[in-house]
Amino acid sequence: MPAGDFVRWTKQLIDVLGQIAAAAPEGSVARSARRAVDGLLRGVVAYSSVG
Repeated sequence: MPAGDFVRWTKQLIDVLGQIAAAAPEGSVARSARRAVDGLLRGVVAYSSVG
């Protein structure tokens, strides 16, 4: 998989998880979604979001 595709797909996943966290009532689902975003948004993915 090319690096650009990986970053793009990871950002799409981060977006979906953010929407889940926003839509879920405060609880375990929202916390889990936010934790997953924190785990994914690092390295080259986080760097590519700066701009």
